[in-house]
Amino acid sequence: MARNLATLNLATLNLAALDLDQDQAISLCVVFIYTDSGNRSEGGAFPVFRRNRPDRERPGARYGAPIRSRLAPSETSPPEPHPPEPPSPRRDAPGGSREVIGDPVWSHLPALDRRLPLNGVQRRRIRQTTRRALGWHGWFVIAHVGAMGVRQSLEDLAPALRHLAGVQPDVLISFLGEGGRRPALVQATSGLGNVEIRDPVPEQHRLAVLLAADLLLLSERGEGGGPTLGDYLPSGRPILAVADPGGAAAREIEYSGAGVIVPPGDPFAFTARVSGLRSDPDSRTRFGDAGMRYAERRPAPQGA
Repeated sequence: MARNLATLNLATLNLAALDLDQDQAISLCVVFIYTDSGNRSEGGAFPVFRRNRPDRERPGARYGAPIRSRLAPSETSPPEPHPPEPPSPRRDAPGGSREVIGDPVWSHLPALDRRLPLNGVQRRRIRQTTRRALGWHGWFVIAHVGAMGVRQSLEDLAPALRHLAGVQPDVLISFLGEGGRRPALVQATSGLGNVEIRDPVPEQHRLAVLLAADLLLLSERGEGGGPTLGDYLPSGRPILAVADPGGAAAREIEYSGAGVIVPPGDPFAFTARVSGLRSDPDSRTRFGDAGMRYAERRPAPQGA
């Protein structure tokens, strides 16, 4: 009888080592036949196939995450919080830019501590959750997150955004922030259906919004760029910088390899850069990775 129990325990251990998930398409059923003689035990295993159940998707299968092991639960990442589904935001019909005041979606975004590192699986989940909450699904999103002052001169981008809308109508430019030049930006982008202007992002949700964008827009004149660029670099998203050649922002983008530079006042160059980056995901990944590496050794900007 002891031999029979040892055989059963060994078979049970082997099943655990297989690390089969309850939602996998193959279940393993083991059948043991014990004799009364006590001299031998016979065991057999045969696979039982069942249909995949689309309503019970294996955790991590969509995002390429490793299957959680029953043998080493301490080595797995903690489950990510999933905020409640917000009402689906709907952009205004093409023909007019959309200004959002008192944005209700912030409570549905993940709150993140930017000092804590995120792995690739966590970044993808946060990105998808945030894009859904902001209504960004189906758009290639260029986001400007930060101040809207004289140094940014965002209203000067209106000709470039108008030209981009004619060439890439499914590219959305989202401005998230506040400042003295925001009314000028609203007026300059009037009639552009590919532009939205939102309230400033709360600090605890800033990283989630940056991760959700496809490109991060940096618009700086002169020696600006420090605080906004300092937020952008750790996100791992590529940067499209509209900056004066030779200025502080342009020099740092070139040195870090975190993105590309477009001279101010050139709508054709702006559209060409966006089109090129959109069609080249490998370059976007390379720029984003370079920005994250540079952020780890970047000195604190003076006057930030």
